[in-house]
Amino acid sequence: MTEVLAFDVETTGLDAFAGARVFSFSTTDYCGATEVWRTEDPGFREKLEWLFSPHAPVLVAHNAHFDLRMVGHLLRRPVWWTKKWHDTMIMAHILMNHHYSKSLEDLAWDLLKYPKIDKEVHFLARQAGGMHHVPKEVMKQYQSCDTTRTMLLYRLFNPKIRANKQLVDIYQNECDVVKVTMDMEGRGVVLDRYETVKLRRELKRTVKKCRSNLESSTWVGFNPRSVLDMRQLLYQNWKLPISQITKKGSPSVGKEVLREIRNSGGHRGVIASLVIEHNSALTGVAILKSYLESAGEDDVIHPRLTTLAAITGRQSSSNPTLQNVAKEGVLLNPFPIPARRCFRPRDRHVNIHLDFSGIEMRLLVEYSGEEELVRVIREGGDVHVPAAETFFGRRFETANEHDRATLRGAGKNANFACPYGAGADKVVATLGLPTDEGHAAYKRYCKRFPRLVTLSEGMSAAVQQLGFVRTRFGRCLRVPKNKAYVGTNYVIQGTAAEILKRSQVRIHALHYERWPEVHLILTIHDEVVIEFPRHLLAQLPTYLQEVREEMTRFPEFEVPLEVEASLVTQNWSRKRRLEIPCPS
Repeated sequence: MTEVLAFDVETTGLDAFAGARVFSFSTTDYCGATEVWRTEDPGFREKLEWLFSPHAPVLVAHNAHFDLRMVGHLLRRPVWWTKKWHDTMIMAHILMNHHYSKSLEDLAWDLLKYPKIDKEVHFLARQAGGMHHVPKEVMKQYQSCDTTRTMLLYRLFNPKIRANKQLVDIYQNECDVVKVTMDMEGRGVVLDRYETVKLRRELKRTVKKCRSNLESSTWVGFNPRSVLDMRQLLYQNWKLPISQITKKGSPSVGKEVLREIRNSGGHRGVIASLVIEHNSALTGVAILKSYLESAGEDDVIHPRLTTLAAITGRQSSSNPTLQNVAKEGVLLNPFPIPARRCFRPRDRHVNIHLDFSGIEMRLLVEYSGEEELVRVIREGGDVHVPAAETFFGRRFETANEHDRATLRGAGKNANFACPYGAGADKVVATLGLPTDEGHAAYKRYCKRFPRLVTLSEGMSAAVQQLGFVRTRFGRCLRVPKNKAYVGTNYVIQGTAAEILKRSQVRIHALHYERWPEVHLILTIHDEVVIEFPRHLLAQLPTYLQEVREEMTRFPEFEVPLEVEASLVTQNWSRKRRLEIPCPS
């Protein structure tokens, strides 16, 4: 058996890019023997160098991303590529995606009944001003517990992973994604400071204008961010019927309620629109402030990227969050924050944005096995056109270009709603048709695309029977049986997350082998952002062909995937569509 050591670092903070440093580390071997080293101990540096040499035992950490990042900063080299390591937190996500917590302490208690002591130590750290100020003997016991827990979890999880070839493949890819992610964090994204400050001022003016208009339309001191003020306006002053209830049983004043009022028009619709605009702009002010605070003197942001943030395996970012750098043309928010204006390419580079085209609908068709729509996608057609034809019939066929686009949009929304379990009434409302006509249209759709309509029902039945759904890659996503209706959502989001992760690893390998000056710098939902040197632009068509191949080569799927490319030379809001040449 390969020798392994559980490994854990203690640091002065959480952000290596903001100056946090390692002040101690601990190890525990397979039999439970523990060592603790502090920076003031003779041979500390030499011991750490040896641990991260090829000759030392394989290291096991819980959230290796953090430990490897901190050690990499201390040793001034990317140890995550040169050292073989394992991660018990990744194993927990793969084996127990449904567990309420992936923290080391919670998992060790729930699975092994290993005692909890973390709360007391963290209290001492807050009192003392940091973990590095906690008495050494207390820290020694705490560190010994951490690496012992890690080793015990490794001994529990590793055989379960190794017993299944698909799980081994999933686990290895997740570890590789961490390595790629750490390179992205290190490279960072460039903030356009001037544009960010300018946009923040614009949003502040919008907040002030909306607040003034709302006070003149309601009462002096009205605060659209106050739940109490909003409830008074909606349910006491306007006496609106309560359409939604919060988890605590109170009348909702959330986004969906406000959108309904806005869409109803009239004076109340205007006020609801002002509230939505005010809240969106105020959120934008805070988001842009976080960008400015996170950027270094060189205007580069090194975000904290989390590769397993959600139950479904989707990624996220924090410090600051960059998942809100979304596309501005979204239907659900009529006043989106144009945050893409805040980011620009590095000097002497351009940015290439690669986005999976319609991946959600492609996966819904894939999992439903709806043969007609599989054929439409394979032939490069638009799957929402046959849906609109079915819903609207001759009205769609004879419509002018503008009306046809509008009807296609309504058909598209219903085409998404059906596989997620929307019933006839919901679909009719989505289509905007009279009740009788809408129900007839829904019946036509059900007859033409029965597999798509029954997809959610089938997924729910699988959850009720098995307690989980499984992606094409073999990942098991456990779903609470009392929430079986989310099974479709889990499998679509989980599959999309795996596709993106595998693409990241492949693109990184492609760069290493053929394009060493090109860098991955960020992923946003289903989009990959690439930093491409200007002096290589003549070779861009070749690069796009190669990267497209890596992102779409998934023989596991009958439905082909497709990628769209955009070029950015100024800021991310000014993207220009790029044609990806077909292979010769």
